[in-house]
Amino acid sequence: MGYDKHGYARFHGEPVGVRGHARRSWTIAPASPTSRSSDAQWYWISVRGTAAPLTLTRSNADTFNAAAGSLTSITIQPGHSVLLVPSGSAAWEVHGWTPSLAQAVTASAASTLTLARDASVYIFNGTTTAWTLPTLANNTGLTYRIKNRGGGAIRLHRAGSDQLYDTAAVTSITIAAGASATIISDGTYWLSL
Repeated sequence: MGYDKHGYARFHGEPVGVRGHARRSWTIAPASPTSRSSDAQWYWISVRGTAAPLTLTRSNADTFNAAAGSLTSITIQPGHSVLLVPSGSAAWEVHGWTPSLAQAVTASAASTLTLARDASVYIFNGTTTAWTLPTLANNTGLTYRIKNRGGGAIRLHRAGSDQLYDTAAVTSITIAAGASATIISDGTYWLSL
């Protein structure tokens, strides 16, 4: 399997390479009726772990039938893949998609740590630590759940000049021993929920 320079791979019916644009949103051809016989095939779409999340939107009144219900768009997170198969009506059946990152859990007692894009739950089990978020760029929608079961505080820092937002824009937040936090990127801030 090959990826384009933006980290996206798409196979349409047969494994073929992608010539893509620097887009984070693709519009999928109609599921039914199809304008060309080649559009009646299936799509397998994979997003490399280092690429931006990719949003798939419909080109007409089609829907994406997924575990979360009948949707008008879906977002594929870095490191994930989906298979789209026409349902025979105005819908694409979506296989392999989850609405958010899988609940990959990382436990750490390290005195410093940079959060990775491939884990969504972090547990601190040390004394005191300084953690750093990844950059906001290409991480819109990325969510972290953090639990501090350690003996000291977690000081959660921004990357570069990014900002966190709790009750105001800040450069770091503290998660006390025994406390939890959910952090999500809206593309402008890392929001503390």
